[in-house]
Amino acid sequence: PGRRDDALTLPDWAMNASTFGALAQLYQRTIDDLLRLNGGERPLHDGDEVAIPDPGFVPHLAARLSAEILVVADSGVEPVQPLPWLRALVPYAVRSPTALDAVLTRLVLAQCRWNPPPDSRLADALDAVLARRPPIVLSGPESELTIRVNNLFNLPDAPY
Repeated sequence: PGRRDDALTLPDWAMNASTFGALAQLYQRTIDDLLRLNGGERPLHDGDEVAIPDPGFVPHLAARLSAEILVVADSGVEPVQPLPWLRALVPYAVRSPTALDAVLTRLVLAQCRWNPPPDSRLADALDAVLARRPPIVLSGPESELTIRVNNLFNLPDAPY
C-alpha cells in the first residue's frame, strides 16, 4: 500500500535534517539546548544519536506511573504501599499542571483508600510545598529524547 496520494509531504529540510540548526527548527527547540545536551557543535552523520530536549516528558511519565502504582496496589498481586511512591512522583509532575493534577488526585485517592481520611493539615502542608516550588525551567538534562539522524522519517509503510 504505501503512502496515500493526499498524505502530507514533508519539506526536504525536514527529511534531510542533519545539522543541529535543522534539528532545532524541526523540533522547535533552541539550538543552545541541543548543543548543551549533545556536547557542542559537531558534524552529524547518518545513524548518529542526538538528544532532543523534551521538558514535557518527565511530568507525563510521572502521571502515567502514578496510574500504574494504583493499579498494582489495588490488584493485590504485589504487596505495594502506594503512598510513598505517589509522594515521590509529585516533584517530577510539578512542571505540568495537568500531570500534577493527575498525580495529586491519585495521591488523594490512595490516601483515602489505604489510610484514614486526610485532615486539613495535609492540605495546608501541600499548599505550602506548592508555594515554595521553583520557577518552571523549560530545559534541563533530566528531560531529553534521543533520535537517530536521518532515520526519523525513513520507516517502511509509515502511516503518516
